[in-house]
Parts: sequence; C-alpha cells; structure tokens
Amino acid sequence: MSLVVTKKDELVTSLKGVGSGSANALRELGIETLEDLVMTFPYRHEDFRLKNIAETPHNERVTVEGRVESEPSLLF
Repeated sequence: MSLVVTKKDELVTSLKGVGSGSANALRELGIETLEDLVMTFPYRHEDFRLKNIAETPHNERVTVEGRVESEPSLLF
C-alpha cells in the first residue's frame, strides 16, 4: 500500500476514515494537517506482548497471562 501526499497542508479529514470526531481528537493533540500527523512522534511505547515472567528484569512493566485454579478462600 502506498500513500501519495500531494499537499502537506491538507487537513487530516482528507484521509479515508477520519471524520469530524477523529479530527477533533487529533486537533486536541495539535494535529490538524497531514504534515502535523506525519511529524508527530510518540513519546512512549507500551509493549503488550506476552512475556515469560521468569525472564523479565526487575521493575519492568509486562503483560502476563494466567488462569485461576480455584476460588479464593478467606480466613478471618
């Protein structure tokens, strides 16, 4: 798939699938034109791939998968 941008000053609403709702959300981020969109870089990346918890460094955020084997029992 290729994207040909003829005018960097075109509004993001010229993109297929970007309606007024998406355009308003992007505007709040300071993104109004195609150039704004292309030149906006993420400040953080969250990796949600499953990892083996035993191989994960201390204090690193991870996504783990588990299964509840039995109901919890509460003792008072």
